[in-house]
Amino acid sequence: MCENSMDLNGIDYLGIHHVLRRGTGEVIEQHDAALLVYDSISGAYMLGCEDAALGVRVIERNIGHNCMLLVVSDYSLG
Repeated sequence: MCENSMDLNGIDYLGIHHVLRRGTGEVIEQHDAALLVYDSISGAYMLGCEDAALGVRVIERNIGHNCMLLVVSDYSLG
């Protein structure tokens, strides 16, 4: 599992925690307040963030037009 100061055990981050635990999640970018993971089984990108502005920057840097599914934990970002 990756080192991150966010508590991934909460319900908001359940999907991210699950794919990292089963070994199918690839950490694309991580910060103290944001974590972007790609799940090789579902093809989903998963963004857990505690800072919506940082979340937008992470998406802009890493998510292209080929993304078919993006799961976000921040309601306002979604």
